[in-house]
Amino acid sequence: MKVNPSRLAILLLAAGQGNRLGNVPKALLKKEGIPLIQRFWQEASSLNAIESISVLGFYADEIKPLAKQYSRVVINQQAEEGHASSVRLGLESLHTNFDLLLIALVDQPRMTQASLELLIDALEGQGDAA
Repeated sequence: MKVNPSRLAILLLAAGQGNRLGNVPKALLKKEGIPLIQRFWQEASSLNAIESISVLGFYADEIKPLAKQYSRVVINQQAEEGHASSVRLGLESLHTNFDLLLIALVDQPRMTQASLELLIDALEGQGDAA
């Protein structure tokens, strides 16, 4: 496990209505018996982020108990406006200075610890080239 020298903040977008799934909260869908939101935060735990935020919207009452075990939770009251409104709220909610920001979507079940670490390592390496 690599300890990242950069100050990393993570925003996980989980505000969607899930209308393509029949209005089911994607964050609570399970892969290998684990809800996607829990799975993401468990995989991301090795990144040692200085701040972690879950942006919820639709189904916030159902998702919040699980999300707050891993991150600070903010509720997007305009979730119907799409990803941009969730990103904006997430950015406005950050309390720390960070070097890197990871914005992830809750419905990416194949995101693993290894893939997240590779992504962060690649981004950190770009800073060396500047």
